[in-house]
Amino acid sequence: MTASASALPDPLAGVPEECHDFADVASEKKAQVFSERRPYDLKIELDEGATPPSPSHLYSLSAIEQETLQKFIQENLNFDFIPPRSPARGRLIREKER
Repeated sequence: MTASASALPDPLAGVPEECHDFADVASEKKAQVFSERRPYDLKIELDEGATPPSPSHLYSLSAIEQETLQKFIQENLNFDFIPPRSPARGRLIREKER
């Protein structure tokens, strides 16, 4: 093993050995892409003219929770997991600019 390989943390550290065969289920690399569309995929239909509630008004967050949420939102915007035409995407961007 090279010095650089031994410097990397073991991704299975702390995971029970009987679960090692399922490590790909929690793969960060796989989490960065959508799975293929399936005929049974569900779509959330909004009523015409309806808008989802503002994320900032659902419940209050501590500073660390707000920071974590913003990081999550930004990562998902970067991966285009929040579709460009989504009403929620525009709302999230406007909330972030406040």
